[in-house]
Amino acid sequence: MDASTRLNLLGVYGPSIEVETFPTILPTLCGVVLVLNPAEWFSHVRSEFVDPNGVQLARGELNIAKPADLSLFQSQHVLKMYPVPLSQSGIYSFRWWFTDDNSVGLVRDVIVRPKIAT
Repeated sequence: MDASTRLNLLGVYGPSIEVETFPTILPTLCGVVLVLNPAEWFSHVRSEFVDPNGVQLARGELNIAKPADLSLFQSQHVLKMYPVPLSQSGIYSFRWWFTDDNSVGLVRDVIVRPKIAT
């Protein structure tokens, strides 16, 4: 239960999400990345979620203060979106940047497709 006493169900998705029809809306979707002991420090994290056409559906940014001891550094970054419109089947992507330049540090693709009747 969340703070509003609503029952929330959590699903952990693999590389694909199956939905009944398109367009559809997911009530909530989170992308999570864990950073452990980076070789180089980063002071800024940027993340986004894009649809198959490259249209940005969500975006997040965070500045991070450098800790005294990087050897024990652990940081979890979450991009939480709600509601999430899924307009079509295809490859949707989570992207994270851990540098000030424009090179993407991590991409996680999620295939969204119609549910196959059984």
